[in-house]
Amino acid sequence: MEFESGFFVVAVMVAVGMVCSFLYDLLRALQKPLHPRGTVAFLGDLLFWLLAACLVSAAVLLVAGGELRLIFVMGAVLGAFLYFAGLSPWLFPPMCAVVMGLHRAFVGAIERVRYVLGLPVRGVEAAFKVMAGVVEPVTGRLSLAGLFSGTGKNE
Repeated sequence: MEFESGFFVVAVMVAVGMVCSFLYDLLRALQKPLHPRGTVAFLGDLLFWLLAACLVSAAVLLVAGGELRLIFVMGAVLGAFLYFAGLSPWLFPPMCAVVMGLHRAFVGAIERVRYVLGLPVRGVEAAFKVMAGVVEPVTGRLSLAGLFSGTGKNE
């Protein structure tokens, strides 16, 4: 392997280390509002490691011809260190803010859909309560004859 080619492969591995670190920060930002436990946390970690392994394997295969050397691993570790020391303090807080905002918007949309879909159920529930005598009807003392007489009440 020539020097220029080796330097290029190490530079690519530094970039791969930084991208893997960014994916890890993204996973942390996604986990912050959700607080996953047990199986869900395990599946999130497993997905991260599968993505990272595919990314590193593809980089080694495409850039280094499938040849793995210790210097490439050190390049990836250096990339992770550079990301966490330099970029993560600047990128992680806004990333968390965006994820929290999306989480709030998604939860708010779900709550609105639940409210709209629950209207018929709440209407039927209220009708059963009126029929059971638990609550008085909303109309109070209104009747059809009273509505047509103009007063709106029974006399």
